[in-house]
Amino acid sequence: MPNLALKNINTKGPPFSSADVVLGEPFIPASFVPDDSERAFYYKSIFECFSVSELDILKKKTVDLFGSLPFSFLLLFITRRLSLFCEKTPVVSVIRSGVSFVVVCSKIKLKNLDSFLVSIDSFFKHHKIKYTFVSNGS
Repeated sequence: MPNLALKNINTKGPPFSSADVVLGEPFIPASFVPDDSERAFYYKSIFECFSVSELDILKKKTVDLFGSLPFSFLLLFITRRLSLFCEKTPVVSVIRSGVSFVVVCSKIKLKNLDSFLVSIDSFFKHHKIKYTFVSNGS
């Protein structure tokens, strides 16, 4: 219930849902974590983090336990983090396409649409990342 209330704060209309984030192929290599149940534990734990701080704590504990993580494992954390950042926005999906990103937004209007667009533009420009905005029609 509090999560639903938070999602309505900056909107004119129904709450936003989590964004689909596709940045590559995130997975935990069996060669890195051979035990199936342990890999399942990490998948479940990452996607049950409902805040960036929870995710950061889990990542730190994981790195403390295993040391440097393979990129595909890190991508699980990165994907979840981006999904959490998009949660209270009209972003429906973020898809990596080669060296650029496609950001798909809902037509639901934000009270501060200009400020939202400036923030997104600023983020991508700061990181020198090519991106495109697309409306999903809803």
